[in-house]
Amino acid sequence: MSTPLISIFVFVAALLLFEAVRNTLQGRRSNVQSEARKRLSKLAAGLTAPETERAASALRKRGSKRGARGSGFDGFLRSVPGYDRMRLQLYRAGMAFGPGRLVAICLGFAAAGIVVGQLMYPGQTLSLILALFGFVPWLFINSRANSRLSKFESQLPDALDLLTRALRAGQSLTAGFRMVAAELPDPIGFEFAQVADQVQLGHDLPSALNDFAYRIQSRSVPFLVTAIVIQRETGSNLAEVLEKLAAVIRERFRFYGKVSALTAMGRFSANILAVWPAVMVGVVYLVNPSYVSPLWETDEGIRMVMLCVPMVIIGYLVCRRMAVVEV
Repeated sequence: MSTPLISIFVFVAALLLFEAVRNTLQGRRSNVQSEARKRLSKLAAGLTAPETERAASALRKRGSKRGARGSGFDGFLRSVPGYDRMRLQLYRAGMAFGPGRLVAICLGFAAAGIVVGQLMYPGQTLSLILALFGFVPWLFINSRANSRLSKFESQLPDALDLLTRALRAGQSLTAGFRMVAAELPDPIGFEFAQVADQVQLGHDLPSALNDFAYRIQSRSVPFLVTAIVIQRETGSNLAEVLEKLAAVIRERFRFYGKVSALTAMGRFSANILAVWPAVMVGVVYLVNPSYVSPLWETDEGIRMVMLCVPMVIIGYLVCRRMAVVEV
């Protein structure tokens, strides 16, 4: 690859990585501030369950059209398949920015990988391998979304207990949601506040709850939504139902803790199998560099690396999947 082209890659990579670091740090700092909550609230307003139909949908469509007319990279990505899924995943991760910025970050990481590959070994093979670093931000977003979901589910029994006490004290269900939003931290406080805000703005409660379940994708939330909807139709004792639901969720978490302890060895084995090849190559390189240097200095060695890396990844995923038990 020619020197001017490498210079262009270095400039683009530096620019995108600078923007990625700046926006990521800004997003993480703003997650604990009121400004981020406002931005996430705007994102939540556009994340509507597909089956939800209400009179306010026309207003949201007009708002989405105004956003679609907006210029920039994010406006271009609106027509790309997977845009809505990416936006939903960013919301679940608590990141207050759009898919356009995430794609720019991924491109920055990929460009940086290509530049590093060119500097280490001029050629296309190693650069293509290191370009896979462009998936690192998306993996981080998924990990952060899973962590936020786990925290939400761990907070849900306490939220149900607080909601039960509010109902038994004679308060309305919306007031109970407000109480949970005021007393409990994010993410569950923020999500319950979104439901209360939607009801206050005129949306019917079942539609607001369906949107709530669509945004969170928790296995426990549909039970809460079903209990509230049935109570509105049949007039059952909602406080007693929520109390029993909280007990069931706590028992499920207790059982999940036991299963997690029993499957810890499988997860540990998967981690060891994933890092062991790289560790061995590093150790052998320190002892005898000429023995392993053909892995990245020759075309045959690079082809071996390209074959072994996917096999290690597949083995890691298989081992992790074997250690997963649905509870």
